[in-house]
Amino acid sequence: MRSGWGRFGGKLRGGTLAGIVAVAILAALAAAAVLRPGPDARAALGSGDYRAAHAALREPAGRGDAWAQNALGNLYYLGLGVETDYRRAIDWYWKAAAQGNAAAQMNMGHLYDQGLGVARDPLRAFAWYRQAQQNGSDKAKELMCLIAGSLSMTPNQILRARELYPTVEALRP
Repeated sequence: MRSGWGRFGGKLRGGTLAGIVAVAILAALAAAAVLRPGPDARAALGSGDYRAAHAALREPAGRGDAWAQNALGNLYYLGLGVETDYRRAIDWYWKAAAQGNAAAQMNMGHLYDQGLGVARDPLRAFAWYRQAQQNGSDKAKELMCLIAGSLSMTPNQILRARELYPTVEALRP
């Protein structure tokens, strides 16, 4: 039996893609322990104290730190230290995505792909993954192939997504 990774041209179950993206989000959150914005947030994320991480991330996120904004979005998306709230996740992801944060752009794509906090929209999802790829995300290219295959997007739909959403601003929720 072939794995989902080898089935780019065929259909993938939404759960498979959702699982892949969720693992990527969790990996990024775990990696946050060695990144920024500050020792309190790093220590809290590294130890799994997500309430403390939330408190430590709010100030830099409010200042406009895109990494902190994406990390807060992850906490709301996953319900770590806070109640799961896709709309708040979208708010934080959008702020980071608008600054060119590829991880936040990938997260926005996932939310549109799965219809979490927004109406399911494969064209927007594809466009978000494309933005992430343009901002240096190697993983986004793989996800673009997966989403095109899992949603059975036609070449015309892909072209339409590129026409409708050429910039991050065009993707504003």
